[in-house]
Amino acid sequence: MSASPVPGSRTAPHVLAVGGSLPTPLPSLSVTAVSPSAVTDALSDGECVVTAPELPVETALDVIERVDRHALDVPVVACHRDPSAVPSLLDAGAAEVVRVDGPAAARTLDHRVASLVDRHRADRRQARFLEHLSDAYYELDAAWRVLEWNRVMAERVGIPREEALGAVFWELLPEGRESELHGLFDRVRETGVAAAVSSPIPTEELWVEATVWPRSGGGIAVLSEDITERRERERVRRAMFERTFDLVTVLDPDGTVVEANETALHTFDRTREELVGDPIWNAELPVVDREVDDLQSVVARARDGETVRYELAFTDDGERRVLDVSYQPVVDESGSVTDIIVEGRDITELKRVQESLERNNALFAQAQRMASIGGWAYDLETGTLRWTDETLRIHGVDPEYEPTVEEALSFYHPADRETIREAFEGALAGEPFDHELRIVTPDDETRWVRAMGEPAFEDGDVRAVHGTFQDVTDQREQERRFRATFNNAFQLTGMLEPDGTVIEINETALAFGDVSREAVIGEPFWETPWWQTSEADKQRLREAIERARNGEFVRYETRNVGGDRVAHIDFSLKPVVDDAGKVMLLIPEGRDITELKEREAELRRRTEQMEFLNSLLRHDVLNGMTVIAGNAGLLAEATLPEEAQRRARTIQSWADDVTDVIQRVRHVLDALAGEDELVLEPVNVTRLVEAEANHVAVGTDAEVTVDAPESVHARADDLLSEVVGNVLTNAVKHSDRETPHVEVRVEPPDETDRVRIRIADDGPGVSAAMKGDLFDREASTSGGGFGLFFVETMVERYGGRVRVEDNEPRGAVFTIELPATQ
Repeated sequence: MSASPVPGSRTAPHVLAVGGSLPTPLPSLSVTAVSPSAVTDALSDGECVVTAPELPVETALDVIERVDRHALDVPVVACHRDPSAVPSLLDAGAAEVVRVDGPAAARTLDHRVASLVDRHRADRRQARFLEHLSDAYYELDAAWRVLEWNRVMAERVGIPREEALGAVFWELLPEGRESELHGLFDRVRETGVAAAVSSPIPTEELWVEATVWPRSGGGIAVLSEDITERRERERVRRAMFERTFDLVTVLDPDGTVVEANETALHTFDRTREELVGDPIWNAELPVVDREVDDLQSVVARARDGETVRYELAFTDDGERRVLDVSYQPVVDESGSVTDIIVEGRDITELKRVQESLERNNALFAQAQRMASIGGWAYDLETGTLRWTDETLRIHGVDPEYEPTVEEALSFYHPADRETIREAFEGALAGEPFDHELRIVTPDDETRWVRAMGEPAFEDGDVRAVHGTFQDVTDQREQERRFRATFNNAFQLTGMLEPDGTVIEINETALAFGDVSREAVIGEPFWETPWWQTSEADKQRLREAIERARNGEFVRYETRNVGGDRVAHIDFSLKPVVDDAGKVMLLIPEGRDITELKEREAELRRRTEQMEFLNSLLRHDVLNGMTVIAGNAGLLAEATLPEEAQRRARTIQSWADDVTDVIQRVRHVLDALAGEDELVLEPVNVTRLVEAEANHVAVGTDAEVTVDAPESVHARADDLLSEVVGNVLTNAVKHSDRETPHVEVRVEPPDETDRVRIRIADDGPGVSAAMKGDLFDREASTSGGGFGLFFVETMVERYGGRVRVEDNEPRGAVFTIELPATQ
């Protein structure tokens, strides 16, 4: 329904004529004659009192005094024919003194009284408007004296309007001289251009957003909104984003960085200005190894709605670090991807444990715009709706635009139009409103606005509705991005009071625990379903919360209930402090590491088996071979037939060979397990390569050629022959040629002080899919040596590295780099 304003034109001022007749005609006025003694009782029916010219001056002064005492807002016009009476009449409080001699007396009186009443009506309307504003409003003249001071301003600073009016602003609020407001006031007065600023009120825990307009005569008008609560919400959101232990970056669907927290900036070694606005792949880390081909393909997959998670190894100040990285798409109501949340958690320590266990098991397997606030007013008497310039700008219309109520309602989004219509009709009935809704501008741009309305009463009836209008599109977008980041985070996270009471929990954590938000909000964190594993786990959490509320960052591994299972969680508690260092919030975060823990347990079990095998080789098998070799030696030296002696020598030779192999296997096992310290010495690489090439060529149908300087030395040990032999044997074994051809080239040290051994074959080569895990334990081969995993392990222990590349036109090239030595 639309509003039903009271139609009609301007009403004639009702004038009380006291003590006689007034000059006529008075076409603009409605005149009622009253006696001086009855004027007090008649004041409620009049808008102005006019004393007749024949009324004695003393009586006129008495009338003025009684009107002033009983009705401060009813002006008095004193008519006279004696100029000497003017000073005393004005001193008594007459608003106007009119001489009524001459033919134009009636016209002059009619005009003066009508103008006076119009001004008083306008003043009353302005006073009602200012009184019902939800924000503070005040006006200052060129000398900083207070001209206006509404109820909200009086309540905010504790200075009544009566005390403030006429006083110097800086004497009322001396602390303000040092604030940003002083500079803003001066700038607006000098430039004549409106401006706004956010500033704290000195000595108060209050933030205001002040919009300042210039006024005639060098004065200013100030509208001051209390934004303390909004700033606190923004501070909490920023704290959640910035204080998280993980790297968090928000991308547009095309991969452009739109936001990044401090952890991300530190990790990428970029400033916010350098990172934001740039594609994420331009901020590449010094990558050592990554489970995906390139970041553009990862962004494309996330843009298509896929959650992508992988591990990324990079170098940080020369140290190898590993991140558990995830790309999480955020979709809107229509299912379109609007943002991509990138998260990374440092799992270096976990990976180090995992990699250490994997290496210890080598032989058993084989051996991640300013405030924008406008105002509006609706007058029920005239049916007019007025918008301020800023309200017009927010709606995207011309400054001359004058809307009707229906036109104003039509700007709202169809889904929100009924809400604002009902709110406006409620305000007409006396109910204030405050809504955040959408409008659609003439350019078809959708904006979020905060529309507030407050009814203005007169004699118990609503006479007008005043309100403010603010563009909150940017704030809504920030809130949307924060909520998307919070709820679409890959890890479990939330917010706690310092005492451990749950304030908020993200969707990931709720889904993990198969619980509702209502079931956990307001509960002690240790009493929520995630922690119902044991009393010990709950007690440890309570102790961690106590440490965190005292400012300590806490991180440990724990167990949490997730639906119908118990998971291993990498859990942390991070305190969020205010500017004074007081802990305001606790941020709990957790990442499911159950799979890593299960792999660790499996690797430990295999390590125990490997140690048993090592013990078996050390004692039972080696001792047995020693006995066999000893007895075979005795038989070979005894007086036996020649055939028996020959067989005894064969037994002794094989026993010696087997003993040598067992000793070498023990040596490799001890080296991998770290029980034996490697003793590295100069090794003649040329001679070693030639011997291993000859050994492979004699034992196979392969053609092996060697191109090497006369003598090149590297720092290694005698197991280097096994390393080279493994690569050569692997090249021949996997060849699809009838006669495999292998070329070995030894390159002397270059400027990097490295010796390189390049082994190129003409076989089928190594696919791109296999290159990533070619040197893994599972891919290691036992044919002719200890496998490629052993090759990489030993080369790294020598301080070198090994890599594989494609050969031209076919085949593969294995390059072994070793530290050079004399």
